[in-house]
Amino acid sequence: MATMTLAQAARQMEESGTQIKVGNFDTFADFMSYFERHYKPLLERLAEEWAMATDVRRFFTDDILSAFSEEGD
Repeated sequence: MATMTLAQAARQMEESGTQIKVGNFDTFADFMSYFERHYKPLLERLAEEWAMATDVRRFFTDDILSAFSEEGD
């Protein structure tokens, strides 16, 4: 079974003609542009700070970064 990240699936859908609205962004591509510039650096910094955490903080950063990664398995 082929797998892909959420980001890869959304990009594939938009390339096929389905526009995906994310929050206040009219397209997934617009969201990802903002994500890469603002959210990703913040999440990466938090992931470093919370690397030793044993609660939801560590899982949150790992899961969100993974979901919006452009790299699949």
